[in-house]
Amino acid sequence: MKKQNGILTDVTEEDVKLLESNPTDFWQGVTVIGENAFFNLNNLKAIEIPNSIKDIYRFAFLGCANLTHFKLSNSVVNVDETAFEGCNSLLNIQFVCSNGGIYDITTQDFVYLMKVLPTQEVEYVLTNKKLKNILKQIKFEGFSNPNF
Repeated sequence: MKKQNGILTDVTEEDVKLLESNPTDFWQGVTVIGENAFFNLNNLKAIEIPNSIKDIYRFAFLGCANLTHFKLSNSVVNVDETAFEGCNSLLNIQFVCSNGGIYDITTQDFVYLMKVLPTQEVEYVLTNKKLKNILKQIKFEGFSNPNF
C-alpha cells in the first residue's frame, strides 16, 4: 500500500491481512481513501472506517466482490457515489451517529429506507447532516432509487 499526503492507495491482498490484524498501524496517517485504493480485493470481507478518514474517493472499493459489511464513522464528510461500485455482496451497513450510537441496517433495509418517508428512528439518523449526505451519495450497483 501507499500512503502519501494522507491518501491511501494501492492496497494489496497482503495489506488486508495487516488491516485485520493491526488496524491502528494500517490506518496510521490516513485521512483519505484514494481512488481504486482497495480495487478488486477479494479477501476483503468487512471494513471499519476509522475517525481519521474524512473522504472516500472514486471507486475506492471497486470490485470488492466479497465485501459484506462496512462501518462508517461520523467523521466521514464525502463519499464518492462510485466508492462501493461492484460491491454486490454487501449485507450490512453501520453508521456511527454523532452521539456515539450505531445505526445498523442491512443493504435491503438501506434501499427501503431511501424509498419511504422517514420513521422516527430513521429521522434520528438523518438529523446528522454528514450521515444524511453519506446516505444520499452512496449508490450500490444493481440498486436504483429516485430519492438519491
